[in-house]
Formats: sequence, C-alpha cells, structure tokens
Amino acid sequence: MRKHLFKFWLIAVIIQFLLIVNVPTSKAGGIINRIPRAFTAAATPTGDGYTEVNATAFSPTGTVDQFNDYDLYTNQSIPKGAVVEILVANSDATVEYYGGVCSDGQSALARKIQLAKKDGSTAGQLQCVRMITTCHSSTGKIEIYAENNTAISFEILGYWEGITFTERFDLITGITSGTDNMFTDVNLNTLFSTPVSRVYDIANGTFAAVKYYSGVRANGSSLDRRIDMGQAVGGGGNVTNWTVKADASGIIEVWLGNYLNCKAYSLGYFDATVDYQEAFDLVTPGSDDTWTSTDMTAYVTSPLQIEILFDVDYDGGYVGGRGGDSASTTRKVELSGLPAAGQHYSTTFNSIPDTDDVIYLYGLDVSDCQFYHIGYFK
Repeated sequence: MRKHLFKFWLIAVIIQFLLIVNVPTSKAGGIINRIPRAFTAAATPTGDGYTEVNATAFSPTGTVDQFNDYDLYTNQSIPKGAVVEILVANSDATVEYYGGVCSDGQSALARKIQLAKKDGSTAGQLQCVRMITTCHSSTGKIEIYAENNTAISFEILGYWEGITFTERFDLITGITSGTDNMFTDVNLNTLFSTPVSRVYDIANGTFAAVKYYSGVRANGSSLDRRIDMGQAVGGGGNVTNWTVKADASGIIEVWLGNYLNCKAYSLGYFDATVDYQEAFDLVTPGSDDTWTSTDMTAYVTSPLQIEILFDVDYDGGYVGGRGGDSASTTRKVELSGLPAAGQHYSTTFNSIPDTDDVIYLYGLDVSDCQFYHIGYFK
C-alpha cells in the first residue's frame, strides 16, 4: 500500500513540476525569466510587464470640452491598475482642438494639449501626442477630454502591469532668450517638487507657424537627441514625446527651438523600479508598405521594451512598430503631412523585442519617414 501511495505522490510531483516550467518565457536582464502572460482580447505579445495592443482606436461620446469617464476595463479589456500608453489625436484639417487623458478622478490636472490641425485633406491622417495614464484599480476607468468628438480620437498602444505612473501636467519654464535653441539644464525636482532619479515622459514641440528643433536628453549626455519639428499649421501644437531619466538632482536637458514659440511639458514619471537607457540611432527602414524585421542588437543590451520615434516628412502616411513575436498588421498610425518639404510630424511608442532583440517596423512610403531608436526600458 505504501509503495502505491509513493508512486501516486511521485506522479503528482512530476505533473506539478511540468506545469510550473511550461509557461511562456520572456527576456529580462540577460536571462530568461518565466512569467505568465496577461490576457487581453486585443493584445499581442507580453514582455516583462508590458503588453502590446494593436492600436485599438476609440472615439469620445461624452459632453465636449470637459473630462468624461471612459471604461477601459469593460470596453477595451485593459486590466484594472494597468499603466496605459495612449495616442491622443486630432484628425481635423481646418481647426486645432484640445485632447487629453487622465486617470479616473484626476481631471483637476487639466491634462490636455491643443493639437494642431493636420495639413491637407487626406482622410485618416492625424496630429497626435502620446499620454500615459492609469486604468483605475477600482473603477477600471480613465477620463478623456475632447474639444470636438468627431475630430479627437484615442488609440491604445499597450499597457504595463506591476508598476505605477504618477501623472503630471507641468509646463517647463526657465528657458529664455540666450538659453533656447540649445540643450539647457532643467531641474524637475526644483520646479515641480517631483522625484529625482526617475524616468519621465516629456512632450516637447512647436506651437507656432514656424518649424523648430525639439529634443530632450539626460543631464550630461552628448547625444544630439532632437528632431526638426514641423510648424503647427494655424495654431495649436506639433509635439512629440521623449522618455528621459532625471539624474540624482532631478536634472534633465531640454531643447526648445524658441523660448516664445515652443513648449515642453512633464506628463509624469514612473516608479523607482523602472529604468531607462536613452539613445538616438537612425534605424534604416525596409521596403514600402512592408513590415520589416529589424535586428536591434547593435543598439540595445537586454531591453524590456524598445522605444521608437516615428517621423514623417511632407506627405505624411502610415508608420508603425510591433514586437518581434507579433503578427499584428494594425499597430500603426497615419501621421499628418506637412506644408513644405523638410518639416516633420512624429510620434513615439514602444515595441517588445524577441529573444534575438528583433522588432518589426513599418512605413507606407519609406522615402518619407524616418525611424529613430530613442531608448529602451531595461
């Protein structure tokens, strides 16, 4: 009898062991870390707390010109408590409109940006900014702001679990004549009493009918981490996002092309467990209208997510990125064209590399777009 009981116990132990080890794997810090994948109906690969979403778009339906509740948990299967990466976009060709996002109960931040109208009449093209927010841990909601419910839309790019993000909407000040048009030290801790040594999301760009350079980098960096932004046609802002880590004093470096016509906002910061390595590498695109396998080994070391700034010139068009293990063909956005050659509209989002540090990049017309690797979470 004891022999039979021992056999049953041994079989149970073996089965349990097989169930434990037979879970999806993902790369973390140079080792293979076994973690369960989070579930979402619209999701592609999961990697170290981040889940890509296939650029799931939704339109506002609430009262215009105010923040309205939107149920991310029910409508988009986003887990409660997740930190969500969302594009806020204006598709109108004649009017600049405000759009914004915040966590449920945080509307007092007035976290909204007036987005320039798109240039030209091409249907579907967008002027956009990325905002990171949190799906409320109890209600599953966020709050969204649309000055016009037809022109403003929102696209979910992905979400993190197991971390926190503190939302802010702080206009960076102190850059004046003589300190603009160059990288200038900005102390976020002194200006806004926000933490040192944290990873921040900064939105930076031009708010005038003149093109200027925009950029952000870590304090003491030698990277020329900036791009030539196109003019904001008719008003509003042409902005893009830069992730940057403040130093032990809270300092980053910001490039405003002109102190009167350009603005930079701190949109918030991640908790102390999140780390980031900035970069500025021009990645060669593939063929037109093709998802191109792109080996990022030369640019990264044990990345969790790789951040790409997608930049379009003149005609505009679709650009996109996806994880190395993803088969999505929809994780892309159609950026607006520009009034003249040599001007640029851009946006930023993350992709999960496979175990060989491969991601996929897309450009509808690669002669009209550039892909900048601007850093990676690690």
